[in-house]
Amino acid sequence: MTLSEKKIEEKVILFIKQNKLIETGDKVLVALSGGPDSVFALHFLHKFKDKYKIDIHALHVNHQLRGTDSDEDEKFCRDLATSLNAGYRPVKVDVKNFASEIGKSLEEAARILRYSELENYANKTGADKIVTAHNMNDNAETVLLNFLKGTGISGMSGIPVQRGKIIRPFLCLTKDEILYYLKENNLNYRLDKTNLETEFQRNFLRNEIIPLIKKEINPSFERALFRNSEIFRNTKTLLSRFTGYLIQDFIRIINENEIHIDLELVEKFGTEALAGVFKKICASHFSLKFEFNDWKKIEAILRKQTGRKVEMSDDFIVMRDRKSLILKKKENSETNRKLKIKIGGSIEIEGKKLNISVAAGDKIQFTGDKNREYISGDNVSEEFEIRKWNHGDKFIPLGMKNFKKLSDFLTEEKIPAPEKENQLVLTNKNNIVWVIGRRIDDRYKILPNTKRILELWLN
Repeated sequence: MTLSEKKIEEKVILFIKQNKLIETGDKVLVALSGGPDSVFALHFLHKFKDKYKIDIHALHVNHQLRGTDSDEDEKFCRDLATSLNAGYRPVKVDVKNFASEIGKSLEEAARILRYSELENYANKTGADKIVTAHNMNDNAETVLLNFLKGTGISGMSGIPVQRGKIIRPFLCLTKDEILYYLKENNLNYRLDKTNLETEFQRNFLRNEIIPLIKKEINPSFERALFRNSEIFRNTKTLLSRFTGYLIQDFIRIINENEIHIDLELVEKFGTEALAGVFKKICASHFSLKFEFNDWKKIEAILRKQTGRKVEMSDDFIVMRDRKSLILKKKENSETNRKLKIKIGGSIEIEGKKLNISVAAGDKIQFTGDKNREYISGDNVSEEFEIRKWNHGDKFIPLGMKNFKKLSDFLTEEKIPAPEKENQLVLTNKNNIVWVIGRRIDDRYKILPNTKRILELWLN
């Protein structure tokens, strides 16, 4: 395609209109680095200032990484903004120290600080839009880098055209088009020499890999990736909406720390739909990043028996129930340790009160209430313990003669996974006396010759 100033301008104007990026009367803040892209952005918006009836401001972030060159960039941006009658503000940030503090690369630390300053200044000035001058080449680098890192469909969607106040009206242009426009209009700009180095991953792609792809495979590589990233963005939007409907139909929010996912979702739409639901619900409800390795763990427990669980992070677990998967935050309750209670005493557990007292024989009433039990107190010590059950625990359920694994007992009782996970037991001399709220041990049942009867109740 033959380049011309008019075609370049028309392309941007159409892109802004199609994506509704600028509204009449907007106050616009331009991220002005002094490089060719941001210089083009400021000149373009100034030229069409009356068309859009916009008020233009510019913010320059001095990263202080290039010595006197950084200071010269700042001076250049000030002079440019002043010549175009645009509001201007410079700000200095300490990228090196910040990168060290957060354990990120200089490039990532600079990006975080830059966007933070843009957001802060936009809020102070009441700016409606923040313009960053990303172009088609930037998008190609982003998509390729994300692909190589395995970020999935979100990464392949490339740089978003708009995110909140941030708009990118020049994603429709290649770097060559921008440089052509600047040259034809005799517009000066600053060159960041670090962009010619291969220290950073993005620069390595820009200077080493992409030129080879353009030479050997596709000269229009940037345009091809831009089209593909649009397709991926549309697909991502469609999947997000579909996942939203699935969440409405198959998700039950128990509380802020626990969510149940009906496994009928898998039967109807497959594990792929479950993966999408997990990713979205983790982000929206728990602010939890859902990684590929997390999904492989979940796939594994789908094939296993009820009661199995996996840890997704330091704070979250996923459990397999009979009809659902339970995503929940780990509890750091007092019941993770042993609590002691003496005969005649009571103790708060999980919002309820457990009591142990000596019962008067004439007042014993067997009502079938599983929260109230009577046991023989003839051969027990005065102190009991309460704890969560452990794998390997055994007891003799009332009415049976042989030991049974507590895990098997809970499974046979069809106890839902979350309740099973938090099941408490009452022990005496390290023997299980009562699976609280479920069944007492047969060894502690009342016999005709029992001399002392203890009442256990939960209320």
